[in-house]
Amino acid sequence: MDETDSLHAPEGVIAQAQALAARAFGADQTHFLVNGSTGGIHAMVMAAVGPGEAIALSRASHLSVLGAVVLAGARPVFTGSGWDAEWQVPEPPALDAVEAAFAADPGLRAVLVTRPDYFGRAVSLAPYAEACRRHDRLLLVDEAHGAHLGLTSRLPAPALAQGADAAVQSTHKLLSGLTQASMLHLKGDRLSPLRVRKMLRLLQTTSPSYLLMASLDAARHQRETQGEAAWQEAIALIDEARERLARHGLACLGPTHGPAGDWDPAKLIVDLAGTGHDGYAVADHLHDHFHVQVELATPRYLGALAGPGNTREELMRLVDGILSALSLPKEMATAYPEVPPAPELVVLPRDAHLGPSRAVPFAQAVGEVAAEWICPYPPGVPALIPGERITKQVLEYLDALRALGAEFVGPEAPDLETLTVCAPRTAHTPF
Repeated sequence: MDETDSLHAPEGVIAQAQALAARAFGADQTHFLVNGSTGGIHAMVMAAVGPGEAIALSRASHLSVLGAVVLAGARPVFTGSGWDAEWQVPEPPALDAVEAAFAADPGLRAVLVTRPDYFGRAVSLAPYAEACRRHDRLLLVDEAHGAHLGLTSRLPAPALAQGADAAVQSTHKLLSGLTQASMLHLKGDRLSPLRVRKMLRLLQTTSPSYLLMASLDAARHQRETQGEAAWQEAIALIDEARERLARHGLACLGPTHGPAGDWDPAKLIVDLAGTGHDGYAVADHLHDHFHVQVELATPRYLGALAGPGNTREELMRLVDGILSALSLPKEMATAYPEVPPAPELVVLPRDAHLGPSRAVPFAQAVGEVAAEWICPYPPGVPALIPGERITKQVLEYLDALRALGAEFVGPEAPDLETLTVCAPRTAHTPF
């Protein structure tokens, strides 16, 4: 039907809706995504970086970013450990390391920054943008948690306003899109719009859901007509919750408590250091006794995400539950084991992930080359990516996290009884 248009060659209503979204979000072009921000990140990275070329990123990047590295056949250049040991939160790519990588690696085509991160930290992008333009590299942003940015003076500016060439946003996270509905925004043409379209045609379904696309258009309209007032009210309620916690001696991550930089006030990240309690137990207490499901729990932090859809009663119930948990016996405190040095990358992630593999017992994996991701939560920083040589320190770290009850994303054996490693190619290997 001509009236319904085509996502892969939009000329009618979809083209109009995407143009309205581009105007609303300060983009030159916007693409609707029906398989989440994962699909947009895959397309963005594959359009920017070719096989064998490099991309600089934090080790704390979302697994969809690492998946994009595999699909692109790219070389990841990790700038720092991805982990702030003092505050126990993820770190963005170190700018000095990015500059050094530009000088040392002519094959490095792009930098990818996650902003804001899962803890609400929104690093300033202007220095990265300046460096990228000076060296003729691309600045890509995973802005999955930032579709609301810029709506009020309390919210950090969005990525495109700070010089990013492209950004992917999960419209379903902080705005009102249906789950799985996201957007990819482009500014300028330093990242080829043609290559982006080619990658989206390759990666997105040929039968996109019109419910998802309609929800993106509706979310854009709601953002334009109601967004500022709704978010001002929501932030005022979050501030009230934060102030009430402070009166009981609980600090939250933000401009005055945490690493330097801007912070998203919609993220209520409570620091439990020194209370004798950990985030896991407090989260369980909230779930079991106050019917509150939090967004994030680590040994040190408890995190909640609030917005215009939340009421004052809900936020005060969250605070009541946290304060109630502090009266529990102080038997719960745990600590992160020290994050080990990153293993050596000896095989391209694509080759390791797609090549032949075999399972080996956990204790016998030292010296093998990983063929899978192992990302423990917490801290959410991959301990191993495909292509890295497994070290004794990494196994000791994983074992310590396993003893703490951490969950592991990526491995074929979630209990880590075995690890999947690269196997020699044989005459029967089909590639």
